[in-house]
Parts: sequence; structure tokens; C-alpha cells
Amino acid sequence: MLEKPESLRKRIDFDNTRFSSFSLKKEPSGFYLCVTTSDPLQADINVIANKLRQGGKKLDEEVKNLLKQQVEKLRKQIKDKVAPHKKQIAIGVDPGIKNLLALSNGWLIEYNKARELIQGRIETLQSKLSKLREYNDKIRGKKREPTKNELKLQARISRLHEKGRNCSNAFNHKLATRLARTFSHIAWEDTDLKELVKSEDAVVEEDGSYGQNGQTSQSRLSKAFNSRCIGDLRAKTKQKLENRHGTFVLTPAPYT
Repeated sequence: MLEKPESLRKRIDFDNTRFSSFSLKKEPSGFYLCVTTSDPLQADINVIANKLRQGGKKLDEEVKNLLKQQVEKLRKQIKDKVAPHKKQIAIGVDPGIKNLLALSNGWLIEYNKARELIQGRIETLQSKLSKLREYNDKIRGKKREPTKNELKLQARISRLHEKGRNCSNAFNHKLATRLARTFSHIAWEDTDLKELVKSEDAVVEEDGSYGQNGQTSQSRLSKAFNSRCIGDLRAKTKQKLENRHGTFVLTPAPYT
């Protein structure tokens, strides 16, 4: 059996933790083994849930209700293992562009600058790859195999995309944990992210030409929201806060 690293022992209680699933994930940098752990009570919940799915209409309503009540009790026991907040502190959160988050107590949280640097490097390499492909297409024709230099550049871009995803995921986890530990109630502005990142409709003039529709500024806004992963941060904050017996609500965006 492989020896467990000291850092892994601190994070996972191997005596009281069950490993629920294993999966092999392929990334540009190599293969990774993903291990999912769960509370021992979660196995009992999964057994009851399978009985409900397999039984279907054959089970009586009384039996179904008893099984559902048992599941709720087990979930409550898992949730009660996390100590609730000692102080009840409420805060309002407003996501933005210049600052990632603006809190109602005056705190301003900056965006992930490391992710912005990675994105800038990706754009530089993509421009270089595009020019190299155009040059090789003129010499060898469009119906050709990618050259070694093109494959090397594409591999570097793929690695940077992976690095950017990992950087955003780690940043959001740390920030969400900090918010969940500091505040017991969070009111998050219900920003319609899909509306902010959508493309503008084309504007056709009377003479048939296309006019200005503000797509350039809209593209910059979409790029900023996509790179900062605000939706992922909101979901992580909600999950971590509810696990700590806190409340997470979405407030309407107008006049906030």
C-alpha cells in the first residue's frame, strides 16, 4: 500500500472517511487520478436512495415517506458535524468589473491577477499560432498536416488553458471559504450573467450598411466576466456557507 503524505493525512481522516469513486482524468499536462470521498453516513443515504429509485411505483406511499424522512435525518446529522457560526454577521455582495466583489461593509476584493496574466499569454501565443498557420498555408497549401512548430505552440496553449482553469478554481475555493467562515448570512446580487456576456444584434442602416452596435465594448465586458468565473464563485460560496449552517440569498439587481 502506498504511504500517505503528511499533508494528505491532515486534510483527510482516513479512519472515518469512505472513498466513493475513482476516475482517471486526462489533461494537457498528463493523467490525473481523481478520488472522491464521502462521509460514512453518505453511504447509507445512497443505499436508501437506490431503494427508492428501484422500487418506483411498487413501494407504498408510507414506505416512501419513511425512507425520505430517514434520508433527511442522515443529511442533518452530516450537516450538524460542522460547527455553526458563533457570531451572526450579515453582508451584501455586489460583483463587478473593476473590483471582483464589493461588500456592503466597504471591503473591495480584487480580481485574480494571476489568471489575467495567463490569459494575456494565451492571447499572445494564439496570435503567433494564427500567423504561423497563415504563412504555412501560403507555402504548402491549406490541405496539409500541422507542422511540428504548430503542434508545439498548440500544446503550450493547451497547457496554459489548463493552468488558467486550475488557477481560477483554486482562487474561487479560497475566497468562497473565506467568505463562508467570516459571514453567517450573505445577500448576493442576482446578476444575470448570460445577459451580460451575450452578443449585440447587428444594426443595419437605411443604405444597407452596418452601423455601430457597441459590440467592441460588449466583447470586452464578456471577456472580463468569463475570465473571472463569477458564476462559479457564487456557486462555491453558496455551497460552503450552507454547509456551515449559514443562509445565502439572491437579491434583485436593480437599485442595489
